Amino acid sequence: PKAFINCADYDSFDEVIERVKEIDNDDEKWLDMVTQPWQTEEQKAKTLQIINEYYKFMHNIFYQDIKKAHRLPESIWGNRFKDSFTGVVGIIPPVHVRIYWKLKKLLRNFLHV
Repeated sequence: PKAFINCADYDSFDEVIERVKEIDNDDEKWLDMVTQPWQTEEQKAKTLQIINEYYKFMHNIFYQDIKKAHRLPESIWGNRFKDSFTGVVGIIPPVHVRIYWKLKKLLRNFLHV
């Protein structure tokens, strides 16, 4: 809270401008404000928790055995999406179907499946 000017603490924007001028004209007030931590200890802990959860999520995606990876069950919308890439629905132009099969073959070769 000491690291910024919270406009909600003032009754008018003119008061905010006066506060900015006051800090700008006083080197000690300015230095005190810019040397304050930009996050409270509680905010730092929450940010660290979010970062750790993100790393766990990414690790789970990229470092698990592909053969044991959990996948969502097939559904009507999932099947329609998949079918659109295989050309069953006929929405995707044939060139995209060829790209799909080439990518599938490359992945199969890459994963040795």
